[in-house]
Amino acid sequence: MRRWIKMIIGVDIDQVIAGTDNFLRNLLEREFDRKFSREMVTMYDYEKCFVFNHKERDYFRKIFTSQKFWSEIPPIKGAKKILDFIARKNKIIIVTNRSQKFLKELPDITLEWLERHQIPFDDIIFGDNGTKYEAIRKKGYGITYFIEDNIEEALGLAKNGVKVLLLDYPWNQTKRNQNIIRVKNWQEIAKILEAKEWL
Repeated sequence: MRRWIKMIIGVDIDQVIAGTDNFLRNLLEREFDRKFSREMVTMYDYEKCFVFNHKERDYFRKIFTSQKFWSEIPPIKGAKKILDFIARKNKIIIVTNRSQKFLKELPDITLEWLERHQIPFDDIIFGDNGTKYEAIRKKGYGITYFIEDNIEEALGLAKNGVKVLLLDYPWNQTKRNQNIIRVKNWQEIAKILEAKEWL
C-alpha cells in the first residue's frame, strides 16, 4: 500500500546520521596519545585544523581512505529513531558528497552501512560536482526541509527557499540566513517537525 506523503525531507550523512567526526578524532587520539578536540575543527580540512606532523598526516590519510574506517563509523545518537518517525509520513532523500572520486568503494560501503543500521530512506544521491541543491534539482525533488551540517551547502539550499535544520558545530559558525534554523541534536529536530505537524 502506498503511503501518503506530507513532504520530502533531505538529509546529509556525515555528522548528521553518521558520527564521522567523533569516530575519526577518537582514532587519532588513541594512535597518538594527544587531544584532538572538536573545538579545533573549524573547517573541513582536518590537516589544517590539527597541524599534523608527518607521521600523523600519513596515518590520517591512510584511515580516511580505508574501507574499514567508513564501515565502522557509528550512527549519531537519536538519528535512526527520529528518521523512523519522519519516514512514516514523509519521503526521505539522502544527499551526500561521498563519491567514488574519493574512494572507489565508498558508495557501496555507504549503502551497506545504511542497510546494516536500518536507516530509512526513499532515495540517495551521491554528489560528485556542484552543490547539493543542484543535485536535488536535477532529480526533480521539491524538498521542504534539509538536515545538514555544512554551512556552504546550507546557504545554497536556504537561498533557494529550502528550510535548513543545521546541526550546530564549530565548523559552521561563519554565516547566517533566515531559512537556516540551528539545532543541537535530533531531539530538537523532532520538536521542530512535530510543531509543524509533519511527524
